[in-house]
Amino acid sequence: MRIRTSAKALISRGDCLLVTINEDDRGFWYVFPGGGQQHGETLAEALQRECLEEIGTEVMIHELRFIREYIADNHELHAGTEGLHQIDFVFRCSVPDGYVPIESGFQDRIQIGLAWMPIEELRRKRFYPQRLIEEIESNRSLIYLGDAN
Repeated sequence: MRIRTSAKALISRGDCLLVTINEDDRGFWYVFPGGGQQHGETLAEALQRECLEEIGTEVMIHELRFIREYIADNHELHAGTEGLHQIDFVFRCSVPDGYVPIESGFQDRIQIGLAWMPIEELRRKRFYPQRLIEEIESNRSLIYLGDAN
């Protein structure tokens, strides 16, 4: 089993969160911007690089909000990620004033867009991990979420 670390950006505007829109053979699904940390790169450097690639801007990185593990073999619908053990570090971030999501030029082949999505709407969508929505809404100070899909 391989372990991969990743940095994710929790960016809010009002009651909406900025998410990437992705598509696979089951339809659309949503996640926070961010991605895998490369060797020799800090989490902050990884997050800046990934945000430039996925949302087209640098972000201001604030506090660490959540640590989430994903052990693929423990979850249904893990086809294509067998053996993956990923640790996500989710930071609260902000974008520059006047930021407008980019509409094209995504470097990840499965990303098809960006959206400011109301939190309540994310509950009804394929948003990963759903557990984050519960924790964001509860406003608890819990940081470590464990193995969550």
